[in-house]
Amino acid sequence: MRETALRHGDRRRRSILRAALDVCSAEGLEGVSIGRLAREVGLSKS
Repeated sequence: MRETALRHGDRRRRSILRAALDVCSAEGLEGVSIGRLAREVGLSKS
């Protein structure tokens, strides 16, 4: 895999983790779902 693809994947992973932390901080674990995180970072949930 090319280095740029790895960096892109790493950035995406970090944005998902940041969204998860933000949602957990604001609403607790009850507010976290794959669909919610996907919306937060602008991805589809599939």
